[in-house]
Amino acid sequence: MKKVKLIEIIPNLGNGGAEKLVFDLCNNYNKEKFDLTLLLYYNDFESKYYKTLKNNGVNIITLNKSKGFSFSFFLKVAKVLNKINPDVIHTHLYSCLYLLPYIFFNKKKKVFHTVHNMADKELDKRHKKVMKWLYCYRNVKPVAISDTVYDSIIKNYNLKKENVIKIYNGVDLNTYCHNKLRKKANNFIAIGRFSPQKNYELMIKAFAKAKQLNNYITLTILGDGEKRTEIEKLSDIKGLGSSIRFMGNVDKVEKYLDDADCFLMSSDYEGLPLSMIEAMANGLPIVSTKAGGIVDLVKEGENGFLCDIGDEEGLANNIIKISNLNNVENLSQKSINLSKEFSLKKCIKNYENLFLDKSLIDYIG
Repeated sequence: MKKVKLIEIIPNLGNGGAEKLVFDLCNNYNKEKFDLTLLLYYNDFESKYYKTLKNNGVNIITLNKSKGFSFSFFLKVAKVLNKINPDVIHTHLYSCLYLLPYIFFNKKKKVFHTVHNMADKELDKRHKKVMKWLYCYRNVKPVAISDTVYDSIIKNYNLKKENVIKIYNGVDLNTYCHNKLRKKANNFIAIGRFSPQKNYELMIKAFAKAKQLNNYITLTILGDGEKRTEIEKLSDIKGLGSSIRFMGNVDKVEKYLDDADCFLMSSDYEGLPLSMIEAMANGLPIVSTKAGGIVDLVKEGENGFLCDIGDEEGLANNIIKISNLNNVENLSQKSINLSKEFSLKKCIKNYENLFLDKSLIDYIG
């Protein structure tokens, strides 16, 4: 069988969910069916994802893009695509925008763009107009990573349901699913970039309120970013001291999940957070805001508790509620059960079937 020429395109291989999905896809595609190229706009030689993929024999092209918008970069991308002449193009984040001239002259190309966040948050207004044109007048198909993202794409771009594809994000359940049921929920963990989207100010303020009523609770935060120093100062102002740990970026996230009792998230918007799925697979119940695809992961009172976005009092009350439960074993078991709907094997198989013009599957493994 002739291999399908597939090119994955993403700006870089940072620590976000989109980058993790691209890494997992490129690391696991069937090599007998796909001739794979990964195109990065920025040089990313020090990224752990880059090094691993390179060591595993993935063909990676980097374009050394400078920061900011560049008209010449349109031609640079087109030159690469003309040379490779791919059968399937799969884009992420804002990378599809630089394909505009190429797609204009190659309108029969199969192009898929995975939307990793709520459609109204993914791009600015100008860029959304470009994507709407690509969706409506060129053969570009949006792929939603959750039910909520799927609905947001249809609403924001005024598309028919049959023109939007849905493939859930997935995690390696063998890595994270240890069937370790929690008894109590005193040790909380949060994972994610210190960015405005994650609203760590809300988390610290809510945790400080909860701490006043339950002095036994602790919080460990994994991640780094532009707002980390500001959040650490807020923690000091709130007098949280040793009850909160800022660990930065770590290699073995699963080791920290093993030591935690409950996963905490305070985001203003999300697509379908991989970190939350990993936590659920590890048996952690969830306390979070109702941000984006989180409502597709957390069933109220079954595997966790949700509050409205930005609700400091509601988040604090839910931290207290779960930490005061005599036993959270049922919540823990439900998290494990629900996580099995979001396996990496199923995610990869569905993308492969999509690119091979086969039907998507209902597969858990």
